[in-house]
Amino acid sequence: MTKLIPIILLVFLSACASMNDALTPDADIVEDEFYGTKEVYQEPVSATSAFSEGWNLLGFRWNTGNPDIVYLLIAVNGAVNVEGLDFRIGNEFIQTETASTLTKYEDSHSRRQFKVSYEDFLKIANADEVLMRVEMIDKYNVSSFGKSKNAAVGSKFPKFLEQIKQLKGS
Repeated sequence: MTKLIPIILLVFLSACASMNDALTPDADIVEDEFYGTKEVYQEPVSATSAFSEGWNLLGFRWNTGNPDIVYLLIAVNGAVNVEGLDFRIGNEFIQTETASTLTKYEDSHSRRQFKVSYEDFLKIANADEVLMRVEMIDKYNVSSFGKSKNAAVGSKFPKFLEQIKQLKGS
């Protein structure tokens, strides 16, 4: 019986991960009517793989008018000023630049945009484990995701990158 408990737990966790992926939005391609460019947009989804981590959402967008940049949309719970966003993959640190002037508060979340190079985004998307640090005025929190983790955002990278390849090829 004691050998059966870990198996049941593993099946339960796998089912939760599959359901989480099915219930979160996938990336979409939209056209910007003003500039005439196309954009791949992934709505923010959970970038947290454990209850003990900071509760963070991460979304991303890329457009044909600026193909060397990926914009990252970070969301945290509550009304706080989001000041910074950094990533760590193993011993490599990836710093982002702010892409919006202020933090936007909506739907009980505080959101802010940052940007990274497309090359750095590929490192983040393809890593087994990524630590994400979200800095606020007087504190920060850390969450993790990646191919070896269970956060919803990890399952969103392949479709997002496939849609970018599709647009680059057209």
